[in-house]
Parts: sequence; structure tokens; C-alpha cells
Amino acid sequence: MSIPREHSLDHPRLGGTLILSAGVALFGCWFTGLYAITGTAWVGAGIAIVALIAAVVGVALLFSRRPRAAGVQVDERMLGRGQRVVLGAVASAALLVVVALGFLDGYVWMPEALMPGMTAAEIRACMGYAGELNGALMMLRIWTVCWGLAALAPLVLGLIGPAWLTARRMLLVTLGIVAAAIFFQWMGTFAMGMGVADTFGTSGGQSPFWVFYSLLGQASLIAAIALWLRPWTGGPGVP
Repeated sequence: MSIPREHSLDHPRLGGTLILSAGVALFGCWFTGLYAITGTAWVGAGIAIVALIAAVVGVALLFSRRPRAAGVQVDERMLGRGQRVVLGAVASAALLVVVALGFLDGYVWMPEALMPGMTAAEIRACMGYAGELNGALMMLRIWTVCWGLAALAPLVLGLIGPAWLTARRMLLVTLGIVAAAIFFQWMGTFAMGMGVADTFGTSGGQSPFWVFYSLLGQASLIAAIALWLRPWTGGPGVP
């Protein structure tokens, strides 16, 4: 039994997707410092180089794929208003949890990881006396507010209900926001880490939670790539 063209594997896109996703995963390994478990410093540089090569090869494969047969389309069912609202509300709630976890990491868990034996409240009190607290909190608040507002995008899309909205596209928006919010979380927490370091004369660092948080962002980006390109069908690789 033959497989219809619109449901067949697009092999160039599949290969490009897998290689590009591998590059993203390797970058995540380098970015989070997971390679340190090998105990060899040069492994990190090797992983970064391989990640870059994989990304270039993956993109090259994606752009070299054979043109899609004329007239082939992959239909996607539009969502009803009730479905849009429910899906948007669930997605926004999940995104707000992601943002809240990022805030807690910078506000509580990272400072406590940098200064074992002290509570976050005690650390912030010392930072306040040293004049290091206000700037640190400002950057963290800016990140939280900006991505907290971005987290409402799926709900707004669900309420407005544009004609192009499907479950796949709603998920794409959600995964994209997760990946971007987590990637830029370091900008919100950097000043806090520097403030702790300047106040107590210590070096910087991250909390144990941040490793898992960063990996969630990497996984979301990989999932978004695969969902956007749809290498398992012959349909168009557009949102």
C-alpha cells in the first residue's frame, strides 16, 4: 500500500531537522556546562565547534531540499472559538509558570547557591547595605514583566481567533516563547549574580535548577524546529 505524497517523509528536510536539532542540543550541553562531567576542559570547545558545524549542515540540507510537488497541500483544521480560548488559556498558564520559575531562580535559588548557608532574604539585606540590590532587582523585574506579558500571547490569540490559528500554530507560539524567555533569562539574573559577587567577594555561578531550566528551553527550541518544518510530511515547511 503506497503512502500518499502529503503524508510521506520529506527526507532532505528530515535530515536537516535532525542535524540542526542535534546542533541545538549540543549547544545546550556547552551552554549549561554539562560537558564538565568529563573533567576535561577542552571538551567544551570541541562540543561548541561540532554544534556550529551541525547547525550549518542542517540549515544547508533544509535549503537544498527538493521542491514540493505542485498542488500538494497539508490541510490543518482550524480551531473553534471555545477550543481556541481553552488552548490559549492553558498555554498562557504554562508560560506564566515558566516565567515564575525563572524569577524565583534569580530572586531566591541563584543567590542561595552562590552563598551557601545564607537565606535569600539575608543575602538581599547585605546587598542593600552595599548598594548592589536596586540595579539587580530592576533587571530581574524587567525580564519578568516583559516575558510575563509575552506569556499572555496565546490567550490573546485564543480570544481574537485569527483565521490562520490551528493547534499546531498555537503550540509553535508557545514553544517559541518558552525557548526565548529561558534563553534571555540570564539577562535578568546577571546583575543579581554580579551584585552577590561584588557584595561578598565571591565568583559568579548558577543554581542547580538553572541547568534543568536551560535544558527545558533547548528542548522547546528543538520541538519548535521539528514542528515548524514538519519533516514527516510532504507539506509546506511554513507555520
